[in-house]
Amino acid sequence: MILPAHRLLAAGRTGLEVASFSIGPESGSNTITVDKPDGTEAGDLLVALMHQNGATNRTWSGDSGWAERADPGTVPSIRIATKIAGASEPGSYTFTTNINCSKRAVILRIPGAAWDTIGAITTYTGSANITAASIVAAGGLLFQAAVNNSSRDYVSLSGMDLFLSAYDGGTYLFANEVGEGATGGKTLSTAGVTVASQTVLFSVKEA
Repeated sequence: MILPAHRLLAAGRTGLEVASFSIGPESGSNTITVDKPDGTEAGDLLVALMHQNGATNRTWSGDSGWAERADPGTVPSIRIATKIAGASEPGSYTFTTNINCSKRAVILRIPGAAWDTIGAITTYTGSANITAASIVAAGGLLFQAAVNNSSRDYVSLSGMDLFLSAYDGGTYLFANEVGEGATGGKTLSTAGVTVASQTVLFSVKEA
């Protein structure tokens, strides 16, 4: 299920929203390619969410110009990277690992935004609920990324709005507008199903 991007705070206090996004085809090789989001212009913030279910001993490469924000190297693994779009961006981006493994990737385009902060990644292997650690945000948009290795659906127990569910479940983004200060932890549930999963909070602010 993919929800319309305009759900994100079209009339919000900050004026920030995800203007477009792109989802790469799921890959079992050592690369995954994602199209540039529609309408990308110089100065737009691009946020890439990657999810891999392969071995733990792997490294990412081939993404020059992207700033890595999180990569725990565990399974399932959330990787977050960002860049500010330049005047001449390629039509697609390829991310590479040193081994073949199942991987997924989504890129968000957020005009007028700058990267703010990211919290500690939470990993659970024996629970149906998982809580992302609180962050101290500057005010803007708050995102909760979550992945699991069983294509299970998440629901928020903390009032976060579902933004997208990609790849028939297992790769999720929730989002809310957020003010300045501590966000508090945010809990997701897989409705009683115990799965290996990870989640993390991150935020963007006005540029």
